[in-house]
Amino acid sequence: MDAAAGMALVTALAFAALHAGILFSRPTQGAVALLTGNDLGGVLARRQLPATILVPLILGWFWLRGRDQELYSREGGIAFIAVLTIGVLLSVVLRSAIALRTADREREGLLEREELARTEAERLAETLQGQTMEFERQSNEARASALEAEQASLLAQAA
Repeated sequence: MDAAAGMALVTALAFAALHAGILFSRPTQGAVALLTGNDLGGVLARRQLPATILVPLILGWFWLRGRDQELYSREGGIAFIAVLTIGVLLSVVLRSAIALRTADREREGLLEREELARTEAERLAETLQGQTMEFERQSNEARASALEAEQASLLAQAA
């Protein structure tokens, strides 16, 4: 047990597990829904969350080890960690932005192809409708001709 922490490690882990259980008890609502979502927000959150948690922890651990070995002063170490944290998190944000831009361009391409397909389908439907109307006109003419021929045949038989 760390006297400065005021809590045993096992107790802290139990609280962390309890909080995780509370968060994941309703996975379709709140922050967990954002993390588990299939939209771009969920992708962004999943890409950046590990770095935002692990980078400060790892750099803080390196700072403590460096201070224990007296590799740098307190102020110099804190400045170095601040610059490293900014650099690493900036690279994570930029990589996420590149990934989102790529996904957005793919989405835009799909939307354009969908619009082209919709336009082509509408054009084909209009063509088919025109052909159907022409077929109906020809069918009506054929019926009228058949009716005239039948009437002429009846007149010929009567004569």
